[in-house]
Amino acid sequence: MSTRRALVSSVAALPILTATALASAATYYASPTGAGSSCSSSAPCSLGSGIAKLSGGDTLLLMDGTYSGASVPTWGFNVTASGTASAWTTIAAAPGALPIIVGGGPANNTGLGASTATYVQFIGIVVQNFNTGFANGWTGTGHVNDSNGQIRFINCIADGNGKNGIAFQSATGVLISECIVAHNGGQADYASSGVDLFGARGTYADNVVERTVAFENADTADHSDGSGFIVDDVGTGATFVNNLGFRNGGSCIRLTQSTGTRIINNTCYANGLDVAATNPVSPGEIFFSTAATQTGVLMVNNVAIATGSTQDKQAFFNAPTSNVSNNYTKNDGTIAHWLDATGTHPDFGLRSTASDLIDKATATSAPSDDIGFDPKCVTKGVPSVVGLQTWYQYSIDYSYIRSVGGVAGCFNPRARSGAPDIGAYEHSSGAGGSGGSGGSGGSAGT
Repeated sequence: MSTRRALVSSVAALPILTATALASAATYYASPTGAGSSCSSSAPCSLGSGIAKLSGGDTLLLMDGTYSGASVPTWGFNVTASGTASAWTTIAAAPGALPIIVGGGPANNTGLGASTATYVQFIGIVVQNFNTGFANGWTGTGHVNDSNGQIRFINCIADGNGKNGIAFQSATGVLISECIVAHNGGQADYASSGVDLFGARGTYADNVVERTVAFENADTADHSDGSGFIVDDVGTGATFVNNLGFRNGGSCIRLTQSTGTRIINNTCYANGLDVAATNPVSPGEIFFSTAATQTGVLMVNNVAIATGSTQDKQAFFNAPTSNVSNNYTKNDGTIAHWLDATGTHPDFGLRSTASDLIDKATATSAPSDDIGFDPKCVTKGVPSVVGLQTWYQYSIDYSYIRSVGGVAGCFNPRARSGAPDIGAYEHSSGAGGSGGSGGSGGSAGT
């Protein structure tokens, strides 16, 4: 199966899987003030009670509001009921709701996760102020031991957690789709990033991060990571496709001691903002830590714009020379081909004059849809998060997201028509808007 067909298949399967889960054996309800025992829509229970009530393949719907205080244990919430390939155990926002789970600080464990369960999916949920926002468990003592996989995060937000936003340990079958991951790692914890696939097992088709936005993530403990996306330590396969990474402390996408990674149609801009970065001091927008990380790589149709200032001086670091094509790079911060990359609502949609990007991607590996991200879901302004960094400039606009019916309303993928464009956005699809003026030269077709 080609990369294009494999990725299209994973995207097309999402509504089916979600519908299957929501029509499973039992559906329960929880609310921030829930105290019922039946966990029904008319008498919802607490979040912890609802999770404890689940059997494999059941669904728990979270009503709108903030889950915090005494109702949120310091160790977070753990799903133990495994589903199956045809009936996933599901924790999801109720239709139109935006449930926000708030922890008590970085000493807390994972906000929401599955330590042993498989075939579990989380949909439409926000997690804030835990050590790690979302995660799986960990088995064995070495990096190559398989832990529980077959876990999916769809339309979720991880914002302001002490270490990672979404992290997986030695898992196979990870899908992170249409999520927003921001301001994680700002509370002095080691090796922090936005999305961390640590020791990902399987092939590039098994672990997919798609149409996800990562910005202003940091590593304030040792200043070695802080990337938007990372596949780390002896990972054997992962795909990053149609993602947007901007203004992270480290790289947009980083590969460390891993192989078999595919990096396709991503948009990266103005990362490397941590002036204390040490490994290396100028990490690059897309970073290959060693020659080994070049093994089995496919890197096509990406746009990577470094600012040329502070630590962000290069688009690619130690990039391979084979299986690399139709990428566009600049090292001087040129942004004229984007609609409004530094505006109140940062918009990385393509201007009609972005001739270096429009119709310049290879169609062989391009996904059938683009990211379709609504820039109004992010707004300029200092965020209200623990671990605030001086270089944070943007906040997630929760009021707007609630007005569009939840996180799913932030993503409206459109079909790539005709010859595909470079980067996460397709101009001809209308995603991100069009028009304006600009356009610039650069290194296309590398």
